[in-house]
Formats: sequence, C-alpha cells, structure tokens
Amino acid sequence: LPASRNDYKLVQTLADYTIRRHYPEIGANLSNDSIAADACGEDKYAMLLRKITRQTALMIARWQAYGFCHGVMNTDNMSVLGLTIDYGPFAFLDAYEPGFICNHSDTSGRYAFDEQPRVALWNLMRLANPLAVLINGGGAATKESVEGGKREELKPETVKAITDILNQFGVQYRQEYVQIMRRKLGLFATEESEDLLDVVQPFLDLLEHAKTDYTFAMRALCDAPFIVYGSPPNSSEKQLEVLVDSLAERSLTFSCAADSSGWKAQAIEYFQKKYLPRLSREMGADGGHALASEIAARMKAVNPKYVLRNWVAQDIIEQAEKGDERAVDNALDLLTKFAFEDRLPDYLASAEKYAGPVPKWGEGLQCSCSS
Repeated sequence: LPASRNDYKLVQTLADYTIRRHYPEIGANLSNDSIAADACGEDKYAMLLRKITRQTALMIARWQAYGFCHGVMNTDNMSVLGLTIDYGPFAFLDAYEPGFICNHSDTSGRYAFDEQPRVALWNLMRLANPLAVLINGGGAATKESVEGGKREELKPETVKAITDILNQFGVQYRQEYVQIMRRKLGLFATEESEDLLDVVQPFLDLLEHAKTDYTFAMRALCDAPFIVYGSPPNSSEKQLEVLVDSLAERSLTFSCAADSSGWKAQAIEYFQKKYLPRLSREMGADGGHALASEIAARMKAVNPKYVLRNWVAQDIIEQAEKGDERAVDNALDLLTKFAFEDRLPDYLASAEKYAGPVPKWGEGLQCSCSS
C-alpha cells in the first residue's frame, strides 16, 4: 500500500521495523544506513527478502505435505514470518485431489491446493516490488529517492539480486517437501536422488486415481515396516493385501470391490517394486521386529491420525449448538494432544469416528470467506 502511493519512506520504515522486531540477526552487525551490507555484499533489505522467501517456501512445503488448503492466499493474508494466518475457508484434504478448491467463492480455482506454491511465489514477487527501491545488491537506493518518493529505473544489480533470491523459492520448497515426505514414508536415515519421482509421486498418483483419503493413506503406511520384515513371519503378502484393501475402502471413486480390482493390482505392484524395496534399503539387512516397531512409531509421529477436516468442524459445531458444552474443548484436546495417537482416553472415545470414513454429507465440503 505505501509503495502504491510512492511513499518509499514508509516502505523503508516498515522494512527496518520488521528487521529489528523479527529478524534482528540481519541488523546485528549492520548500521541503520540503507547501504550497509554484509561480508558478501548483500544489503539488509536483500537479506530480508531472502529470509521471507525461505520461510514462505518452508511453510508452503508443509502445507502440501500435510494436505492443507488455505483458500485465500491474497498478499495481505501472507506473513513475513512464514506463519499460516487468516484461517478463513481453509480445509484439510479428504480425498487426495490436487485440484481441490476449498473456498466456495474461488470459482476459477486460483487458490486450489496444487496452485499454492505458484501463488506463494507470485506473492513474493509482489513483496519484492516495493522492496526493490531499497535493494541494490550492495548499493541501495539513495536517501533522496526514498525520502522524495521517487521510483527510478532499477539498477541491474538490484534486478539480479531480486531474481537470484526469488529463484531460490522453488529449490527451497522442493527440498523441504521431499524431506517431509521421506519422513512420512519412513525414510529417515537415507536419501536417494530419485525418491520424489520413484517413490513419493507414484504413491500420490495412485491416491489421486482412487480419490483416497490422504491423511488416512499416509497413516496407513505406518504398517509398512512390518511388511518389509514379515512380522509376524510369513505374513508379508497378507499384510500387503490388507493395506491395499484399506486404501481402496477409503476411496471415493470405487463403489464396489469389482471397481477397485485393477487399481489394487497397480497398488500392489507399486509397493512390491517401488516402495517396499526402498524402505527395505532404508532399514537394512540386520533389522527385525524391534527396528520395524521403531520406524513405525517415528512414522506415526509425523503422520497424524486426526486433522481438523471440514466435516469434523461442522459436526463439532452442531454438537455445541445442541448444548454439548464439552464438544469444543474435547475437539481441542483431540487435535492438540492426541492427533498422532492410536488410542484415545475414555472421555474422547466418541471422537474415534473423526479418523473414519468421510460421511457422504461431508465429501468435498467447501466454505466461503463469510463462513
């Protein structure tokens, strides 16, 4: 807003405040002079944009890995700290549908789930625009241009600095996303360059085809370490069938077992040729039931059993409206204390249904900005 009014003095004031208040490490060894630079020749405003870009990339990677749809990624709903803010018509995925639109008002799909990384980068470009007058790769804007509200043609050094910073968004996003997905699939100790293309993406493709419950599917993978080691003995084949059957049962595509037979065959082939061999390499040849249990527990710690789905929120609202004074408090306990737990305390026993199949009335539930 200040930049649109050519008030670059206020832009500088806001940038300086952000550095002092939230990124003091930037200014720790620099003066308040806008031309101050670090040892690499990068001024503090370039460093600020770099920090914000990285924090945004990490946040978006976590959204995508956990199936979170924001719904209203306007620039004013983005945080310079990389925090998720403005919880309006947000949602967690039920079925894995990359193009899912959680905001009923978003008729064009601008903020669809799979568009979120692109929109985040676009928003960063908008932020870079007012900061550009302050950034000069070691020679920032003159005091006169800032105080006088003049926006002169950007110097080549400034353009290069901003371009280099924004080009890092995709790299940082991908690195964080792959690391999170590795952990969710039980790949904690080893990294293989093709994990995303060979292991992660084919699994997501299967889920997309079947419209399988995303949170459930990731949680179901926590049984995979026991399949690798055949624990109990000679049970691997049967366990794999059970796992694949459970994924098919949580599909919104298949109406009967016959519909899913071809998909199940593809899923079993994926597990046998892609995922389980990769998990086996991760676990090594000397493991056993104890190691399988350890890895399964670590997987459960990063794959929640319960998330705040739209239909869950609606169910809780209806309970509260009917006079259940504990409904909201119990939901808060469930999602902040027991989201990753297999067993719930007795007072939350009825909440087990929130890990179950999505009811018909709750499938694809959308909210709007006024919900």
